[in-house]
Amino acid sequence: MLPEVQPILFNYKNVAVKLEGIYQGCSCFLVCAGPSLNELDLSLLSQRGILIASMNNVGAIKIRPNLWFSVDDPCSFCENIWYDPIIWKFIPEENIGKHFLERDEKGKFQRSKKRVHECPNVLMYRRNKDFHAETFLIEPTVNWGNHSDNSDSYGGKGGRSVLFPALRILFYLGIRKVFLLGVDFNMQESQPYCFSQTKHAGGCRTNNDAYRIFSERLSALAPLFEQENFRVYNCNAQSKLKAFQFKTYEECLDFATRNCPANPDVRGMYR
Repeated sequence: MLPEVQPILFNYKNVAVKLEGIYQGCSCFLVCAGPSLNELDLSLLSQRGILIASMNNVGAIKIRPNLWFSVDDPCSFCENIWYDPIIWKFIPEENIGKHFLERDEKGKFQRSKKRVHECPNVLMYRRNKDFHAETFLIEPTVNWGNHSDNSDSYGGKGGRSVLFPALRILFYLGIRKVFLLGVDFNMQESQPYCFSQTKHAGGCRTNNDAYRIFSERLSALAPLFEQENFRVYNCNAQSKLKAFQFKTYEECLDFATRNCPANPDVRGMYR
C-alpha cells in the first residue's frame, strides 16, 4: 500500500489545496490530440456520468474538459481554456504568474492583461525531471519525464510529456479508471494532430523517438498501477502505445454511464 498521501497541488499563494480522492473510484476519459480522435463521435462524451480530462489545445476545440493539464508555456494554449470557469486547470508552478495570448478583433495575438493565476480554477504543481517508476505515485513532486542530460533505467535519455503529470494527478484525485482517447504515439507529417497544425518531418521524428521512450516508462508503470487498482485503457487499437489493455470506445462509454440513466425518473422523490 502507498504511504499517507501528501498534497501535490497548490494555489498561487503557495497554499496546499487538498483534493486527494475527490473523485474516489471514478472513471475518466483522458483526451489527447492524436488524429485517431477524429474517428470518434465525441458528442457521446456529453452524457451524464462522464468525466473528461484533456491536455493542451485539444481541450479548446474538440471537447470541453472538466480537468485540463499542461506543462508548456501558457502562451501555447488558447484563451478559451484559461477563461472557462468549468475547467479545472493544473499547471507547473513556474507558469502560475505568466501571461497568455489572446486574439484581438483582427485575429492577431496580443498578450493577455490577466496572468494565469487570475483565471478561474487554476492550481499548480511542482514538477521533477527524474523518472523512477517505483516512486512515481508517491513523490511530493510530479514527474513529467527526464532532463535531457539524464537517462532512465530503460536506456531512454531525456523525454518529457504532459501525459505523465496527467496520469499522476488523476490518480491523486481518486480516479481509478482512465480511458485514453487520441493517444496514437505515431506522428505523421501529413496529419500530426487531430486539428489543423503543421509539424515538419524532423519534429515528427523527434516526437516518435520520444514516444518510444514514453512507451518503455509506461510499460514499467503499468504493473505498479495495477497494484493500486489504477486501471488505464487505450481506446485506439492501432496505437503504438501497447503498455495498457485495449478497450473499445463503446465499452468505456457504457461503463462510465451505467450509473446515470439517460432518462431518469424523478417522480415520487419529493414524498
